[in-house]
Amino acid sequence: MVKKLKREGYWVRGVDIKEHEFAPTQADEFLLLDLRHPESCWEALTLKDSSFDEVYQLAADMGEWSSFTPPNATLCTTVL
Repeated sequence: MVKKLKREGYWVRGVDIKEHEFAPTQADEFLLLDLRHPESCWEALTLKDSSFDEVYQLAADMGEWSSFTPPNATLCTTVL
């Protein structure tokens, strides 16, 4: 998604809970945040003098990873 948006000329902010393992991000800005926490969601969505036009949530069920998520956790979206 980041590559596509960059090709189309957009400024992109990526957010994830961990660094990318296979290649560096092509996002203009990348934040390491745990979006299960509301304060991290606010940080991800905050721009100094602007606002986001679009937000994409691209989370996937990572199998065993779901066992680490508390059953009643409130999750936020991934921002690009």
